[in-house]
Amino acid sequence: GGYEKGKDFLQCTGCNAKDIVTEFDGEKGILYLTGKATIATYGAALANVEFKTTSSSAKMRELIMNYGHGLFSRKNHHFYDYVKGKHSWIDAQAKCADESNDILGLVGYLMTISSQG
Repeated sequence: GGYEKGKDFLQCTGCNAKDIVTEFDGEKGILYLTGKATIATYGAALANVEFKTTSSSAKMRELIMNYGHGLFSRKNHHFYDYVKGKHSWIDAQAKCADESNDILGLVGYLMTISSQG
């Protein structure tokens, strides 16, 4: 929290040399790191992420690092991934357990959200 649009920036010095492409989304204040690299290479890249600001405010900022395609919850330390569409329970279980759908080697749990209508 506390992001100041147009004043706060994230950058990764040397990430491109590690086969990781960086893109900073100034609207959201998100730095994306993408590429085919090992977890160790990504770990080294994350250690090189720098926060820069042109703001004179002393307001605290919070930096959250999220791995993979899931969203991390600070409350329970779990990752969540939304899969849109109608899926059978069997297909959803298979997708959830699929190794290609893991986050840092962790396989997810299945939960459903539905509405009557």
